[in-house]
Amino acid sequence: MRIAILGAGGGLGRNVVDAAIAAGHEVVALVRDAKRADLPAGVRTVLGDATIADDVARATEGSGAAMYCVNPPLETWLTTFRPLLDAAIEGVKRGGARLVFPANVWIYGRGGAGPVDEARAASPTSKRGWLRAELEQRIRDAGIRYALLRLPEFYGPSVTTLTARPFRAAMTGKRAVWPGRLDAPIELVYMPDAARAMVELGVGPGCDADVFHLPGAPTTARAFIEQVYVASGAKPRVSRVPPWVLRVAGVFDGTLRAVADIGHLWTHPILLDGAKYSARFGAIPRTPLADAIVATLAWHRARPELRLQG
Repeated sequence: MRIAILGAGGGLGRNVVDAAIAAGHEVVALVRDAKRADLPAGVRTVLGDATIADDVARATEGSGAAMYCVNPPLETWLTTFRPLLDAAIEGVKRGGARLVFPANVWIYGRGGAGPVDEARAASPTSKRGWLRAELEQRIRDAGIRYALLRLPEFYGPSVTTLTARPFRAAMTGKRAVWPGRLDAPIELVYMPDAARAMVELGVGPGCDADVFHLPGAPTTARAFIEQVYVASGAKPRVSRVPPWVLRVAGVFDGTLRAVADIGHLWTHPILLDGAKYSARFGAIPRTPLADAIVATLAWHRARPELRLQG
């Protein structure tokens, strides 16, 4: 199948490119700059802007699935995400591709009552949670083919957000910091595993107008970060950032303000039930945590000058 990828140069997009190629699909990538995107040989690039519906339509023409991997900076989500999604919806509407959208757990507010399945209604408690719920509803109301894959927090190659920081800290012998309880049960999904699942949703028959939850590896922030340090050959050093510190710092910094807005996800994490995904596709893609950490660490070590987001 031909698969179009919007945001192919980003953290999720780059992994989806690799997953689609590995599965034997033809890949078309919408990019602003083909050289900067650094995509594998064989990927057909379409130069354009993901904010322009005409460009999205050109990139997705003739494709069976369009992967939505566009992710604006966290601090600008409240103003930039809606027009980006609207352009994608309008673009795929013209060609009929199935839009595969990476949903997240922000729409559920606080966790703590056990794993959440797909029947759980949205109950956001943050500005960005309300936005994510609105975006999902826009997709449902758009009259297009779509499928949603709900993911927990992710880490792995090409990820340059929150979970990348422990890897950089371990590499340089610095202390890692975490915006939540260090010993609370959390799930982290390895980005290549999430990418494989997105491709499965894109090409799977009978997935239109459906949503699937993809649980990550069960762990805690402390255990995850300590494994990162051990894999890097460094002594673990980690501290928690109290929520009030994030709120105060957020007065002066847009990224920290955004993190504080969804800070409840780290004090009372949401855990996902993957039974529906397993019943439909078989085993949940889940690289062993130790192997995934080693691969992610190698990716970071190969890019010592990398600048993280936020």
